Formats: sequence, structure tokens, C-alpha cells
Amino acid sequence: MIAPILICSLLFSGAQLPRPVVQRTEQRAQQLEPLTKTQISKLQQTVRRTQDRNIELKKALAERQQQLMKEYSQFQLNDVAIAKLHVEVIDLQRRLLENYRDLQVELRETVGEQRFAQLKMRIDLILKSNKKVQVPAPTPKSVPRK
Repeated sequence: MIAPILICSLLFSGAQLPRPVVQRTEQRAQQLEPLTKTQISKLQQTVRRTQDRNIELKKALAERQQQLMKEYSQFQLNDVAIAKLHVEVIDLQRRLLENYRDLQVELRETVGEQRFAQLKMRIDLILKSNKKVQVPAPTPKSVPRK
């Protein structure tokens, strides 16, 4: 009951309500100094290199996971091959995380704290927009039924 009265009194008194966070963030972004050509170039190279590594690593990871599923689909489990594929899958996942960490370290080295949040959101959108790597499923072999 008190809140509506307070809001009405503020509106009629001419007081300004705080702006939404989105507007404040956009205003702050407009006040930042533009990036230098060197910063832009370094950021573009970093993002491109990260994208290329991501695509390569995700493709290799998808292939190893397919191979692992194929091994598990067999009645007789090949423990040696499965263990090897587990190690490879974990290694590829680790390399993906290292790749993302490298991007984050270079981003912080290239720009200041004020510009970081804005660029991080943009770069994350770019990385997420990569097409998902599709590995064609192996053609099923005809297995004679008993």
C-alpha cells in the first residue's frame, strides 16, 4: 500500500527513478575510449585462433566419442581400446578448457577492466555461434541374426 503511494509521489514531484541496468551499461560502453588498431588486430587474431582450435578440438572430441560408443556397442568389450579412448577424450576436453583459458588471459592482457565485460560477452557469443561439429555416424554393418 505504501509503495504505490511512494511511487506516485515521486512521479508527481518530478524526481527521476533510477534507469534500468541495461541503459546504464550501454551508457558506460559509449563513454569508453575506442580500441586502438593494435588492440583490435590482437583481439581478432586471438578470437580467430581460438575458434580454429575449438573447431579442431571439438571435431576430434566428437570422433573419439563416436569411437568410444562403437567400442561399447560391442558385446565383447576391448578394455585396452576403451581405456585409451577414455584418456583421449579427457585430454581433448582438457585442451578445450585450456584453449578457452588462453583466450581469457589474452583478453585481459589486451584490454582494461572496463572494456573486459563488454568484449567478453561479444566473444562468448562468437564462440557459441560456431556450428556444432557433426561427425557422420558409422554405417551399420549387417550382423547376421541367430
